[in-house]
Amino acid sequence: MGVWRRWALALLSGALLASAFPPLDWWPAAFLGLHPLLLAVAGQPPARSAWLGFASGMAFALLSIPWVVVTMVRYGQMPWWGAVAVLLALSAYLACYPAAFTFALSRFPLPPAAFPVGAAALWTALEYLRTYALSGFPWNLLGYSQLPNLAFAQMASVTGVYGVSFLLVLASAALAVPFLPGVPRRRAWAIVGAAALLVAAAHGVGAWALRGTDGAVPPLRVGVVQGNFEQALKWTPDALDRTLDTYARLSTQAAAAGADLIVWPETAAPLLLRHDPARLHQVRALAESLGRPLLVGAPDRAAGEPVRLKNSAMLLGPDGRLLAKYDKMHLVPFGEYVPLRSVLFFVDKLATGIGDFVPGEFRTLFRLPAGAFAVSICFEVIFPAEVRAAVADGAEFLVNITNDAWFGRSAAPAQHLRMAAFRALETRRYLARAANTGISALVDPYGRILASTHLFEEAVLVRGLTPRRDLTPYVRFGDWFAAAASLAAGGWVASAWAAERRAARRGRAAWRN
Repeated sequence: MGVWRRWALALLSGALLASAFPPLDWWPAAFLGLHPLLLAVAGQPPARSAWLGFASGMAFALLSIPWVVVTMVRYGQMPWWGAVAVLLALSAYLACYPAAFTFALSRFPLPPAAFPVGAAALWTALEYLRTYALSGFPWNLLGYSQLPNLAFAQMASVTGVYGVSFLLVLASAALAVPFLPGVPRRRAWAIVGAAALLVAAAHGVGAWALRGTDGAVPPLRVGVVQGNFEQALKWTPDALDRTLDTYARLSTQAAAAGADLIVWPETAAPLLLRHDPARLHQVRALAESLGRPLLVGAPDRAAGEPVRLKNSAMLLGPDGRLLAKYDKMHLVPFGEYVPLRSVLFFVDKLATGIGDFVPGEFRTLFRLPAGAFAVSICFEVIFPAEVRAAVADGAEFLVNITNDAWFGRSAAPAQHLRMAAFRALETRRYLARAANTGISALVDPYGRILASTHLFEEAVLVRGLTPRRDLTPYVRFGDWFAAAASLAAGGWVASAWAAERRAARRGRAAWRN
């Protein structure tokens, strides 16, 4: 195979993987996406394999997260060339993971029978690392592509999203085995058949799980309101009265439709609500007049000087009293704070306001007569372990509040919703999602999106949900699958490296003799 064909296959692989996510949403491509890359690196030296993996990763990132440029230019006051530079830098960082994947496969080759499982374990370990490295950016993990393929995705209630990624990579790697040099034809197709059986079994078990329903009439009706305020105008003083009036009007509509709990999006009240007596009285009076609990997204002031903010969700009772508050714990780097500020003093954060944000210190369980719930704010919902921990603490349903106006009319809100829906699927909890400009939605415990809004429109969604107390294996045991895959991949690499070292020492000893 010529050099240029190998580079073309690597780029094709990145494009196929990107096509499995919104906006194209062609989920079958995820089963084939890594196949061209694995063919490209077959028989290549480790350094070239790493560069081929890097090229594939760059293609995937550039095609799946181009909305970064929109966000930086429109809301970060960054020139277009600077925004493109940020996109390229972020894409290069993300591309390091597939580069490490292909490097390890070439540096420490596996026997054909172990190749699909080894490749899948290595990919899963790298996704797990990406979830936590440098504060974490697990956006568009491969498993998220399968939400439209709901039966297959159901395994996430046992393994988390990482198990879905594992089986997708195993399928691609198995399909590559017949094309590897020196593999007997019968053995190669036996490996492909075994992988097909695993995929079919996962699909069959998931289809059986999807038959489950709650049966009874949902005891709680949740109303989410979408105010649709453009990010560039949201924080202007002139917009404050219009913002609160709009949310009051939409909340009244939700109450009239029978909502028992009304949810506003992230920072829907664009002011320090608890420190503004007049506005606080206005919102409390609204909750009291509706006779419903009201969950309000608003910044709050942290103690001390200089002024620091917390990104908060506040629950007001039917009598207007503040019942509980949650402060966002996982902040967005360069969005809500600048990491290593003493070094990166020349960088300003994207979410301009009256001060820097600081993280909250503990999770909050909001309690209602119908059931307890936990809130994730924006970026937090893409971290599986954080939502899992809230359910393990007693959350019987989930609420996600977000402000995706930053993304404009791009694929990012749909990608974000898909990751949020996986949290419902993993934990078997209903999830209500309120987004400033969309996409707001209600998701059932199997990942089905029961209702959703369009982007950039005022909207009210009111749907019933059933609080649940059962715990999935994923909630009980956490990221056991990702940890096991990481141990397996690490053990393979370490043992292969150690064997190489032993062979090298024996070779040197023989040469001396």
